[in-house]
Amino acid sequence: MRVLPAKSAAPVLINYNGDTLSNPYPGVQYDYQQSLVRNALPTLQRYFQAQPEGKQPLPTLELQLSELDAYFKIAKVKAAFYGTLIKVGLKLEAKLRAPDGRVIDAFSVERGVNHKPEMDIMPPVLPKADQPLPQALNAVVAWLFESPRIMAALSTPPGMWGRAAGSSAALETHLQSRESALREQVAQLKQQVSQQQAAAQQQAELEASRQAELQAQMREQVRQALARERAELRAKLETEAQARRAQEAQAKAQAEAQRQQAAQLAAQQAKQRQEAKRQAMLRSLGRYHALVIGINDYQQGLSPLRTAVGDAQAVAEELKSSYGYDVQTLLNATRSDIVRALTAYRKTLTKQDNLLIYYAGHGWLDKAGDEGYWLPSDAGREDPTNWISNAFLTSVLKALQAKHVMVVADSCFSGKLVRGVRIEQKAPDYLQRLANKRARVVLAAGGLEPVLDAGGKGGHSVFASAFLEALRRNESVMEGSALFTAIRRPVALNADQTPEYADIRKAGHDGGDFLFVKR
Repeated sequence: MRVLPAKSAAPVLINYNGDTLSNPYPGVQYDYQQSLVRNALPTLQRYFQAQPEGKQPLPTLELQLSELDAYFKIAKVKAAFYGTLIKVGLKLEAKLRAPDGRVIDAFSVERGVNHKPEMDIMPPVLPKADQPLPQALNAVVAWLFESPRIMAALSTPPGMWGRAAGSSAALETHLQSRESALREQVAQLKQQVSQQQAAAQQQAELEASRQAELQAQMREQVRQALARERAELRAKLETEAQARRAQEAQAKAQAEAQRQQAAQLAAQQAKQRQEAKRQAMLRSLGRYHALVIGINDYQQGLSPLRTAVGDAQAVAEELKSSYGYDVQTLLNATRSDIVRALTAYRKTLTKQDNLLIYYAGHGWLDKAGDEGYWLPSDAGREDPTNWISNAFLTSVLKALQAKHVMVVADSCFSGKLVRGVRIEQKAPDYLQRLANKRARVVLAAGGLEPVLDAGGKGGHSVFASAFLEALRRNESVMEGSALFTAIRRPVALNADQTPEYADIRKAGHDGGDFLFVKR
């Protein structure tokens, strides 16, 4: 490695060719070379020895020492400088260049010192053995700068003291020009500072605007986030409310179901109790018998009927199949047939039995004697021998042991059996009351007028059709008065006859009623 002078007009302090240090500048008379060699050379040698030999060319070390004009600001400069302190400014630059001219490492040191020629050289600042090159050179330069005599010698080059020895006027002019230049520089610096401050202010305003925008964006984001949270909270609350309403509805439905079950159970229990009472009442009612008479054909010139036999057969079948009656049917029966059957009932029926007598045939009203009659199949038009009077029927019904007897007469002028006192329903336990009391009642197809032999459904008379319909609609227990209520309006609307229902005069009626109990 070699040390070359810097390409500058400033003096070169030292050259180093890899072996020795030399002083190319003869103005320095002091023996400082040995001190430099003793302190700087080992460090420089170690540095260059660390480079790999033969691998690449060694770098070049450049050292340059120059004056600094800015340090010559003094109020007055005298021609003679001995005994006077003078501010001296020096700058040492060091560069380590690669063979291609690239700067590998560089540093510079500026130092201002007060100079007195008579001062002795100060002890050198020795570099440490393991310091790198820049630090080692820095220590050497520091030692140089602390040596006033060397500084004085180094400041000997032409022009340095000559400038200081000029006239005061020239120096003052020079200082004024420098001051003007400095003021201009200061003004420029102020302008630059002002521009920088304006730019900084603008930048601050932009930053403030950006911060405001960011804050607005943040506030908007916070607002949106809060809105989302509120919406989510509302949705959650609504979901919880819906779930709660669903639970309440479910609980209400369950409670309603339980209430309905309880009501059904209570109704079932009430029905069972009612059925038990009904069964007990049925057991107390005894047996049911029916004498069903239907006459179409007459032997002694009376006009035949069309529906009486069919009506009797249908009524007998309904009473037997749906109500469990012990039915005796007499079709086209004579007087003796009817009287014989009624007389037999006087012997067989007990006080707990019930008897229904259904008659469908001709009837007759003797206006002069104020008496009504049934006309059996052997009855004559002019001969009343075989007629069956209401008085006879009344006497037979009164003599029967049966508790309840009901006569259903689908014949003309059958209303003569009715005494005009209707059976009413008042007491809450009227069924039991009716069941316990003796009953002799009649359901007449009409009053004191003829009745139709046809016109009803299924080829029956109007009365028989309504009677059968009422029996079929009954689901449990139906009293005779309720049966009358069920058939009265349909018969009256479809024929010129009005059914009547009441107790039979002088037949032993005691306030009861006939009960139809469906099995």
